[in-house]
Amino acid sequence: MIRSSEKFFTLIAAQRLFRTDNGEEINNTQARLMDNKGLERMKNDKKLSIERKLVLMLPFSIVSKIVERVYLGGLASLTIENFLLYSIRLVINASHDLPLLKETDIESYRVPVNDEITGDLLMYFDDVSDKIYEFLQKFSENSVLIHCMAGVSRSTTLVIAYLIKYHKMTTRDAFKLVKTIRPFIRPNIAFIGQLMAFEEKLNDFCTIRMPSFYENDHPELYKLEIRKQTDGDKVEL
Repeated sequence: MIRSSEKFFTLIAAQRLFRTDNGEEINNTQARLMDNKGLERMKNDKKLSIERKLVLMLPFSIVSKIVERVYLGGLASLTIENFLLYSIRLVINASHDLPLLKETDIESYRVPVNDEITGDLLMYFDDVSDKIYEFLQKFSENSVLIHCMAGVSRSTTLVIAYLIKYHKMTTRDAFKLVKTIRPFIRPNIAFIGQLMAFEEKLNDFCTIRMPSFYENDHPELYKLEIRKQTDGDKVEL
């Protein structure tokens, strides 16, 4: 039995970090929700990098309902309109470089991990999954948003971990569900390996193997990941 003082220890401890495991600085500034007009101004900001503008556009700007009251998105999902529409009151920010949302009556937690093969999301799987489950049980009218920069890799991985633990899904089935709803997801190869380890820890078996899962089941993702690792692509998703 976990004592109450130890609940979500890893997740809570992460809120006090200043650097990631890779040594990159964590953006510990806070931000308010923007409205749709603010999002449009951000898209048109000439100082904004091409990569940052890309994640503000379709399809990355879509907020995806994965299961009841659990939503997956990117930076563009953080609008007043979306939070009102979906009754979002818990936010998991799976990035080290985006500001943490600060709004009255909204819980926000950061999972400060880089979208690289050295990034370790596994250590957060239990805490994030438990936090989501506990919140949904306590607040029956509200929803959860898990986001990163684009809603493609890091936040997707956390959502799949939640499905494995609390919806009793296999890694294969959870991945298939999320990809059906949000077709452009692409967890990096290391994160898939961490999901495999998580499934094996919970169930004493794993339903996929890498790289064959990507290579055989999702060859388009396999090619992208190989190119990403070969070319040293640093765009975080």
